[in-house]
Amino acid sequence: MSPNSIPLHESFNAKVDVIGIEREPVIVLDNFLAEAERLVEHAAAHRGSFLQDTDFYPGIRMPCPKEYVYSVHGHLKRLLSEVFQLPESGVHGQSSYSIVTVRPEDLTDKQRIPHYEIPNRQSLAMIHFLCPSTFGGTSFYRHVATGYESIDERCVEEYSNILSGQIERTGPPEAAYINGDTKQFQRIATYGAEFNRALIFRGSSLQSDDIPPEYERDPDPRTGRLSITSFFKTGM
Repeated sequence: MSPNSIPLHESFNAKVDVIGIEREPVIVLDNFLAEAERLVEHAAAHRGSFLQDTDFYPGIRMPCPKEYVYSVHGHLKRLLSEVFQLPESGVHGQSSYSIVTVRPEDLTDKQRIPHYEIPNRQSLAMIHFLCPSTFGGTSFYRHVATGYESIDERCVEEYSNILSGQIERTGPPEAAYINGDTKQFQRIATYGAEFNRALIFRGSSLQSDDIPPEYERDPDPRTGRLSITSFFKTGM
């Protein structure tokens, strides 16, 4: 199968923002892939294959077709190498359709605060929105007590200990999706969920989906908060 079997959209646009005190890059891809609606229809046709995530994600997931994985790898490997200073060679990790379905009152403590995907600056994450802006977007955060905006091997233990101590003293976070500043975290950047927009950032960045309070946790790929989440191993 061709590595570029899903072409880029004819109006594809990429920009690079630099956010926060740590000046980490975030790639914003608008009009990412051609005929992105076909991805929604594929997810809808296989709706019965979505399963409740057993790890961290507050919702249901299903693996993406290999065609998507190969296309993303082919289109983006040079851009990721240049922006994040990584070698072009490497292995694409995985891509999954994702839909938020967990009620705020059922969130675990860790799901109520910003998180990092992997405490490693050589790993990248991507969110590809397949839903409109009414479903919120994604925000990036700074941990106020430490000033950390990303968590890697050098500080993961310190960060975990300090955060655990804060929760012990003040109690668990509010039973809600985080949508802005709290006593522990400050929002440093936010991006809306435009259809066919993708965000790429280091897996060590502190971030969280913006879930509007009125969101009804719709599990239907055509009408719910559908996105594709991808993780890249070291190098592309």
